[in-house]
Amino acid sequence: MKKIFLAIVVLSTLFSCKKESSEKTTASEKTEKIAAFQPEMEENAVIYEVNIRQYSSEGSFNAFTKDIPQLKELGVKIIWVMPIFPISQTKRKATGGDNSKFASEMPAAEQSKYLGSYYAVSDFAKVNPEFGTIEDFRNLVKTAHENGIYVILDWVPNHTGWDHVWIKQHPEFYTHNAKGEIIDPINPETGKSWGWTDVADLNYDNKGLRDAMTSDMLYWVKDENIDGFRCDVAGNVPTDFWDKLIPELRKEKNIFMLAEA
Repeated sequence: MKKIFLAIVVLSTLFSCKKESSEKTTASEKTEKIAAFQPEMEENAVIYEVNIRQYSSEGSFNAFTKDIPQLKELGVKIIWVMPIFPISQTKRKATGGDNSKFASEMPAAEQSKYLGSYYAVSDFAKVNPEFGTIEDFRNLVKTAHENGIYVILDWVPNHTGWDHVWIKQHPEFYTHNAKGEIIDPINPETGKSWGWTDVADLNYDNKGLRDAMTSDMLYWVKDENIDGFRCDVAGNVPTDFWDKLIPELRKEKNIFMLAEA
């Protein structure tokens, strides 16, 4: 009787282990839709830059996602998505080159005419509701991976919009003038404003900023499964920030980093 009982226990354990192994394999198969990005791909990969707002009449993630299989046929290997984050309302420019006019200073009925710049971000951890939901973006990434295409996000590390969550929560993250006021980015050669008055300059002398920026970038790699970043005005961000950040990101997965510099 004891021998029969032991045999049943052993068989039950073996079956359980086999089932568990099978479930793990199935889960792995579901998540491994694309091979790890390799450095040698950087030299000849076809990169397709997409402006979600202008790509289609709908201006949505879903409208673009439908065309990803066609991009595969064209040989695209990396999709570079222009900033997908909410755009600041405060100091949103009303006219292209006139820095004296902001949409936020105009009557409410007029403000909706001005869409603002993708590069005036109000929150690095959310998506612009104009384009859809985070679930829609996740489907975009999933569809790209199923078609053997990597997805990189356009990231804005040099500055934020004037109603970014950090403005109130962490004003110490920003560059201040002699009066203690947060300022827009300054051209180091002239000491004058670049004219990017719809954004506030970030100060990388602050360790808290570095930690917060790293955390937000890690979120998109770890939780949203993107494959890297195209970094806007990367040359104005201290090199030692990149030296520390990139190895941290690559602990999660192989990523492609592209600098505007």
